[in-house]
Amino acid sequence: MAQPNLINTTSCFLKFATVAVSTSGQTLLSSATDKQRKIVSLYACNTGTATKTLDIYFTATGVTRYVVKEVPIPAKTTLVVITRDTPVHFEEGNHSLTINGSATGIDVYMSYEEYDDA
Repeated sequence: MAQPNLINTTSCFLKFATVAVSTSGQTLLSSATDKQRKIVSLYACNTGTATKTLDIYFTATGVTRYVVKEVPIPAKTTLVVITRDTPVHFEEGNHSLTINGSATGIDVYMSYEEYDDA
């Protein structure tokens, strides 16, 4: 299903993923065989008392592309990265979405839709 027919989708599920960010990259989402995914929201909340920075990037076939790079998040605030108005499509294959922070204390929430036309 490399190019799914979204008009003839047989199933669509709303899913979510959460992670407490660390200073080593953590995979938030990996591609799935025979599935198309659309990230509809991604929020990062700094729960600490100092400003921290955040990196979010896609890796596909060994190439890294940043969504955000070293973006500062002030203490006790939330950064909105992706919204339903600006979704990100995530094809099947060897892809992943990784989160990395300058320090612990950043919580990330992401919701996505998963489509299947099988």
